[in-house]
Amino acid sequence: MLGSCLGFLPYNFHAKRPASIFLGDTGSIFLGFVLASLAIIGDWADNNPIVSFAAPVLIFWVLIFDMTYITVERVLTGKVKTVKQWIDYVGKDHLHHRTYTMLGDKRKAVLFIYLLAITLGISAIALRNARPVDGILLVIQAFLITVIVSILDYSGRKR
Repeated sequence: MLGSCLGFLPYNFHAKRPASIFLGDTGSIFLGFVLASLAIIGDWADNNPIVSFAAPVLIFWVLIFDMTYITVERVLTGKVKTVKQWIDYVGKDHLHHRTYTMLGDKRKAVLFIYLLAITLGISAIALRNARPVDGILLVIQAFLITVIVSILDYSGRKR
């Protein structure tokens, strides 16, 4: 799976030309299903339920944050009023759109999201042999990082 995902990089992250191929809906759904399955059945920690819960949460934090942020924003602004509207809604309010608007460059937006994911992924790796309090602290750290990103995003939109 990693190899197939890395196979997209030369076509989508080239210095001199724009992205040329994209993962379709079916591929995205399959990739999400496999990753969710790994989060559920993964052996994240030995006899430590807090760390076992925190590791996949940190790995998928960027996705969790984006989904939570757009859901809250869409409900508060009245863009969606029912679950069906929420499922059917298509907009340019996802993290990658907001980051692109804030930074003004697609490459910088992608690199920023990569940086977030790598930072939180390293935190999840650090949890492998951690104590429960370390798991709690790293999840709090992830939350604080997203609060900072949200503040930057909000202030960037006001300009």
